[in-house]
Amino acid sequence: MSVRVVHLLEVIDVEHHDGQGLVRVPQVGPLELNDDFDRDLLRYIWVLKLAEEEADVIGDIRSLGVREVVVTLDHPLPTSDARRP
Repeated sequence: MSVRVVHLLEVIDVEHHDGQGLVRVPQVGPLELNDDFDRDLLRYIWVLKLAEEEADVIGDIRSLGVREVVVTLDHPLPTSDARRP
């Protein structure tokens, strides 16, 4: 997703995003995760949902500059942990 697309979503009042794929390396083959993504993509996002595994790859989620980050935890029962950076 480009910064322009994210900006257009903000214009139509979409201020949250499911970060699925944010830290996935865009390649065919085995799943690889890293935090080498354009952080400018998040400048219009107020609420970001990440899986626990994705949050672990990012490390300090406060560094993202997003108002709220919701992390879904990897537990047998579906739970969430709302974190305010």
